[in-house]
Amino acid sequence: MVDVSRAIVIRDASSDDEPAIDDLSRSAFEELRRIYRPSQAALSGKAALDVALSRIVAVGGRDDIIGTVQYRVEAPRLHLIGLAVHPTHRKIGVARRLVDHLAELARRRSLGCISLYAVKETGNPAVFERLGFRSIRTQPADWCLGVEPMTEVYMERDARRVSYL
Repeated sequence: MVDVSRAIVIRDASSDDEPAIDDLSRSAFEELRRIYRPSQAALSGKAALDVALSRIVAVGGRDDIIGTVQYRVEAPRLHLIGLAVHPTHRKIGVARRLVDHLAELARRRSLGCISLYAVKETGNPAVFERLGFRSIRTQPADWCLGVEPMTEVYMERDARRVSYL
C-alpha cells in the first residue's frame, strides 16, 4: 500500500493561493452549511479577525491545494481556525499532516498546546478526537444559525506529541 500522505507538502499560503483556497473552502464547507451557517455578526467578526491570522496549505501531487487551515498564537496555545480538506482528498492524512505541522510550529514557539472550536452537531469533534484533541468544555454556539440549537466544543491537543496515529 502506498503512503499517500508522504506526497502531501505543507507550506505557508501565499496571496497567489487565494483563488484555490476559496474554491477549496466552498467545497469543503458545503455539507456543513446544510447543518448550520455563521450569523452575519460572526461573519463580520471573522473578517476583522482574518487580518491577524496566518495560513498554511496542503499541496497534493499535481500542485493542487487539497487542504488549508488558519491559525494564530493565543499564548500559551496556537489556535486553529477553519480546517478544510477537499472532499475528494479526505481520509488520506491531509488533516493529520496540517494539524501535526501546527503542533510542530507550537513546539518551536514553546507553546504547550494547539486548540480549536468545533460544532458538535456536525460530528467534527469525533474527527478531531482521532487527531489527538480532547474536549475541554461545551457551550451554546450562539454565533451560528441552524435548524436546531448548536453546541460549540472547545478542544485542545498537547503540542509535545508529534503525531496521534
